[in-house]
Amino acid sequence: MPAKRRYNVKGTKDFLVLAGIFFFLCLWAVKDAWFPSEGVLGKHPKSVEVSFAEGGVIKEFHVSVGDSISTPKDGHEPTLLATLNDSALKRKFNSRKEAYAALDGGSPEKKALLEEIGQLKVQLEKFELFCPELGKEKGGKVSKMLVNRYSQVNAGEPVMVIMPNQGFYLFNKSLTIISFIAFFIFLGIHILAQ
Repeated sequence: MPAKRRYNVKGTKDFLVLAGIFFFLCLWAVKDAWFPSEGVLGKHPKSVEVSFAEGGVIKEFHVSVGDSISTPKDGHEPTLLATLNDSALKRKFNSRKEAYAALDGGSPEKKALLEEIGQLKVQLEKFELFCPELGKEKGGKVSKMLVNRYSQVNAGEPVMVIMPNQGFYLFNKSLTIISFIAFFIFLGIHILAQ
């Protein structure tokens, strides 16, 4: 009977190294998913409060809680969220336009009226609230209304809360689970191979 052969194979630490890599990947994903830094929150906010640039009475909400909205990113038309009562300003704007149209071409008042019309138009645009940039996300959902229709609001006072799409956080939570499982698999292979 031939003698038993003995194989002297040296073990490697490759699986231990892979386990270590996945362990640190898991820690990184946990940090970004559940404890994001200020920089990460700036790029991927969890919620955004929106407000008008001007104060006034809310005329109408164009969205309600749970509605999907889009940002002005990548050529998307931003969603109109709400408008303020602009009837007095519109009347003034229209009267100035009529006065401008009635003046002669060489009238010195025409230039001043045109300038005033431009300023009124800019002010009218501030009475509309569009979906702002939501970090790197292209859209989100309206999660909460902070005021009611016909409420008086001040400039900068939050009127609703938007939850941006959470793709970044969902990815990091999934990465946490996958890297945690991979860590234990490679650690187990390393222990069994010893």
